[in-house]
Amino acid sequence: MTAENDAPDPTTSLLAFFGTELLRLRGERGVSQTHLAKSAFSTQSMISKIEAAQRVPSKELAHHLDVALNTGGHFSRLYPLVIKYAYPSWFLPFIELEREASTMRVFESQIVPGLLQTEEYAKAMLSAVRPDNLDDLVAARMSRQEVFERELPPRMWFVLDEQALHRPIGGAEVWRAQLEHLLKTGQEPRVVIQVVPRKVTSHPGLAGPFSVLGFEDDTPDVLYVDGFSQGRTALDTAEVAQGAHAYDLLRAVALSPEESADLLSDYMEGRSDDDRYALRALRLAEEQLQHQRRQLRGSLHEPALHRPRSGQQALRQPRDRCPPGRMVRHHRGRGRRVTAELNTGAEVSRRTTNQLRKGTP
Repeated sequence: MTAENDAPDPTTSLLAFFGTELLRLRGERGVSQTHLAKSAFSTQSMISKIEAAQRVPSKELAHHLDVALNTGGHFSRLYPLVIKYAYPSWFLPFIELEREASTMRVFESQIVPGLLQTEEYAKAMLSAVRPDNLDDLVAARMSRQEVFERELPPRMWFVLDEQALHRPIGGAEVWRAQLEHLLKTGQEPRVVIQVVPRKVTSHPGLAGPFSVLGFEDDTPDVLYVDGFSQGRTALDTAEVAQGAHAYDLLRAVALSPEESADLLSDYMEGRSDDDRYALRALRLAEEQLQHQRRQLRGSLHEPALHRPRSGQQALRQPRDRCPPGRMVRHHRGRGRRVTAELNTGAEVSRRTTNQLRKGTP
């Protein structure tokens, strides 16, 4: 819980002023963060982060805070000023749409998508441009991730270029935590994460990052295209359709969600390119070997035609399959071939394993 001595300096930003005002009024009324969270239809964690200027409140939350603390509309009047300085004016319409979306299709080419960033990763990335309001920018970015906490989160599909995984922003520790976060989030039932491998040299996302938002009601889909100085929100039906088509093509050339998770794990463990390719070859060889064994074992149990030798009765009772004692005799040649093929498959697996241990491709 946030204490009085943990309060931010209210003169640093409007977000900090909002947080200190919430802390002050809550203290004057003797209300705990937990109690206020219940009254304002929020969480104790969110109240704590707003008081510490680490999250941007929503318009609805500002209103609920006014009602819960009986402020006469104090926070509702502060909200437009806070939101104005928390996000660029050209980005505000997209923020409101993002909060209402029921589906999201997001593509990023150079960095981890904002909705999937850890706080440390976001801070390291945003600090590269040396902004005056770094803490506010980080808080605004983290606030967007409230969509994951909705009662029914939107269905979210993220595709990122493998190029983004070659940029360990924030250093080894921050980067590892970011990759762990991606793997964990990718296991959520309403989230899919895919990676376009670097072997795909040309794809529709080379023009830059973009997102397509969908809605449950009759509201048409919206396309957001990011840019260097600012992005833009497109409502034109034809342009939105082009964006949706481009996203379908990206999903088609991306690795499956399972293969993408394996690739993220490889990067998290620090495996080199040669190690990754050798490991994939080993997995493929083992899968092929297992498939080959299943096929050959099945062929050994196929019914065999009994050909009577001289001196034996020509008529015998039909058999569904050869008895164990006769299987070697009737399948002697095939048995040698099976053994040889199984040994060959095992040798492939051993050879690939040895290459992986030596670090050779």
